[in-house]
Amino acid sequence: MFTKRTRTKSVIGVTVEIHSTGSEGLCYYSAEPWLGWTTVKPLPVYEVPFYLQANQTNKLWFPGIQTGTTWKAKVECPVGGVDYCNPTY
Repeated sequence: MFTKRTRTKSVIGVTVEIHSTGSEGLCYYSAEPWLGWTTVKPLPVYEVPFYLQANQTNKLWFPGIQTGTTWKAKVECPVGGVDYCNPTY
């Protein structure tokens, strides 16, 4: 599975880092806003494809403004299965 997902702050977006502990292949990242926004609800992302190598890190960048929202995030890979987390961006 995955050790962690971290974020990098940016004025114009969010970079999600996905660290593999053995998972690999053509993977998919999905995230839905869960709680914490104060004005307009952020838009979800579904099944964003990316290639992950075993024991490596992949970065996904998403445009937008960070709102302090907690997300329901999911990473699915053919080797390693499905992993869930609740990052705040």
